[in-house]
Amino acid sequence: MVRLLAVLVLAGASVNAQTYTSGDWQYTISNGEATITGYTGSGGAVAIPSDVDGVPVKKVGNEWPPIFGYPNTSVTSINIPNSVTSIGDYAFLGCASLTSVNIPNSVTSIGSSAFENCTSLTSVTIPFYTTISNDAFDPGSLITRDFTSLVGRDDFVNTLVSKLANTLATNSTFITNLAEAIKSANGNYGLATKTEVGGAVTMGVQQVLSAPSEYNLFTTQQVQNERTAGQNDVLNTPNSFSLYTTNQIHNLGLGGIVLNRNTNNQLVLNYQVLQSSDLQNWSPYQQTELVISNAPTNKMFLRVQAVGQ
Repeated sequence: MVRLLAVLVLAGASVNAQTYTSGDWQYTISNGEATITGYTGSGGAVAIPSDVDGVPVKKVGNEWPPIFGYPNTSVTSINIPNSVTSIGDYAFLGCASLTSVNIPNSVTSIGSSAFENCTSLTSVTIPFYTTISNDAFDPGSLITRDFTSLVGRDDFVNTLVSKLANTLATNSTFITNLAEAIKSANGNYGLATKTEVGGAVTMGVQQVLSAPSEYNLFTTQQVQNERTAGQNDVLNTPNSFSLYTTNQIHNLGLGGIVLNRNTNNQLVLNYQVLQSSDLQNWSPYQQTELVISNAPTNKMFLRVQAVGQ
C-alpha cells in the first residue's frame, strides 16, 4: 500500500492531457499517435484496437491509473495489436483474473509494474529483443523469450553469427568434430583430402612429363637439340647472320686497304705518304683524304688493292 500511495502522489503531480473516448476506450493523442489510458467495457477477452478514430495506437498505459482500473477481476485475456510499440508503467496492474496476454513483436518495451499483481498470469511469452523493467511482472512469473521475433532482424543475425563464429573458432572439440564429419561424409562436402590432393598432383606431373609439348614445355633433350641446330645454322652460313669467318677477315686484310665512310656517308681513302733517306727511318710527308666518287651504296665493304702496271 505504501507503494500505491506513492504512485498516487506522483500521478497527481503530472500534467493531464486531453482525454478522448472511442467505444469502450479512452485515449490521449501526442504527435499524431494515440495512447490507450482507460477501458469502460465488461471485460472477458479484451482486444485493444490498432487505431481509435483513425489515430494509430502506439502505446497502452500512461502511468496512473491502470487501463482496467485497480484492482480488476473481469478481464481474462488481452490481445495487443501490432501497432503498439510500448506498454507503459502500471498498464495492466492488478488484473487478478488475467490468464493470457498476446504481446506482438512490435512491442519494444514494457514499463514498471505493467503486469504486477496479475496473479493468474503465471507465464507469458515476450519478443526476444523487448526491454522489460525489472518489476514489470510478479516475482516468480515465468518469462519466455520468443526467438521467432528475430526473423528478418539483420542486426541480431549479424551479431549472433559473429559471436558464434568467434566462439567456435577457438573450440577445439567443435573443430575436431566438424573435421571428422566432413571427412566421413560422402564427397567430403566438396573438399579434397590430403591423399586426394597428392594423387591429383602426381597425376598432373605425369601428364606433363609424358606430353610436355602439349603444355608449351620442352624437355632438356629438345632444348639441347634446338640449341645444336641453331649453332650449326650459324656456323654453316655465318654471313646470313651478319657474321664473318676468320678467313674472310684475314683475306680482307691481305686484299688491301678498307675504305671508310665519312660524316657525309661518302667512301674515302685515308692515306699518309712517308719519306726516308735510308729506307729504315721514315717520317710523315703528307696525309691525304681521297673521296671515291660514284661509290656503290649497296655494299658494306670496299677495299683498295694495288694493281700491276
